[in-house]
Amino acid sequence: MAVNINETTIRYVKAIKLLIKNKKCKSIRSFAAQCDVIYNAVYEVCYLRRNATVEMIEKMCLVFGVSGDYLLTGKGYHTNTNNAPITQHQFNEIDDLLPYLNASTKSR
Repeated sequence: MAVNINETTIRYVKAIKLLIKNKKCKSIRSFAAQCDVIYNAVYEVCYLRRNATVEMIEKMCLVFGVSGDYLLTGKGYHTNTNNAPITQHQFNEIDDLLPYLNASTKSR
């Protein structure tokens, strides 16, 4: 059964990829551990098999300072502590980071 993936989930996954690229976490597994969420749930979200939950989004915001407004609406600043919004170009570049994401799941 196909899942209708929402835009918030797309931004959530791209934010995880950016966190991995910027070495804020090593992998999906370490991201899940740091956020105290179930690894398999985050894995399923990262591979667009399900949508991110409110709890997942909330914990990402609390642990990594990612802006909830940005994740939910796509507007505003990417982080709560950054005075410059992430550009669409930067987010599009994140799509090229799939090897980082794939490398983080080899231990699954």
